[in-house]
Amino acid sequence: MASAQGTWAGATNDSSKSSRDSMSHVVRQEESSDDDAGGANLPTARSPSRAINVPTLLVTGDKDQYCTVDTCTPQTMLADEGPYYSDQAGLTSIVVPDSGHNVQLHKNAPQTNAQILRWIESAV
Repeated sequence: MASAQGTWAGATNDSSKSSRDSMSHVVRQEESSDDDAGGANLPTARSPSRAINVPTLLVTGDKDQYCTVDTCTPQTMLADEGPYYSDQAGLTSIVVPDSGHNVQLHKNAPQTNAQILRWIESAV
């Protein structure tokens, strides 16, 4: 686990620099969007998230008021959100049970963190 945390913190190899550059590009695109919702109304082909080309984890609470589908499951989230990401993102979804938008503040945050760390270990 220590190696996954060390990598997450930002190792200085070329792929990490590329990942940071990619994320910076996405943030710049989203911040410069004329749309108040950060590009939420853009067609999927123009989504700023399409520039992400590194493994990406989508974490959503199953009771999240911002959930984009009626029933939040990993499968429904991938089906709904997947078109907004590039294939290189290798989008993965975790849906946290009995949680709203702030999954890190929920009583089951330790279990959520464990899932996130397992994903990091497998993705990095």
